Amino acid sequence: MIALQIIASGIIATVAMTFFMNICAVVTRRNMYTISILRQMLPSLFHTKQPIDSTLSSVSAILLHYGIGILFSIAYHLLRFSEGYIGSTNATEPVIIGTILGAIAVGGWTIFVRIHPAPLMTVPWRLYMLCIFAGHIIFAFVMIFCYDRFVVIIQ
Repeated sequence: MIALQIIASGIIATVAMTFFMNICAVVTRRNMYTISILRQMLPSLFHTKQPIDSTLSSVSAILLHYGIGILFSIAYHLLRFSEGYIGSTNATEPVIIGTILGAIAVGGWTIFVRIHPAPLMTVPWRLYMLCIFAGHIIFAFVMIFCYDRFVVIIQ
């Protein structure tokens, strides 16, 4: 049951963060749609000469996006049960965890954009990174809230 708790927390938190990024896209009227950006950039990362099926590209982008959310949830679970963990579920824990995850996400996106042969020109990358960072603080709040609630439900 713990696996279900971890997976569900990661998925729900990723939905919340994706919703936040979509709000950022609407408010700024810029391309900030994470899954769409991944869908467009992943195929050309591999320099394939063959056309990539758009369905496969979309599924790959979604699986990558939500898979990373689940990995972050697994990391949080491992942290919670590590020896010497002094955290508690209060308002500061999600901010600290979100800041760490946001820094990891911004670092990952920065590397992805720098190694990509043709990063999208329609994405305002600095603004996108700022929103990604803030989105991971939201991600952490939702993930920790869900994680703690699922413990109560499962037990």
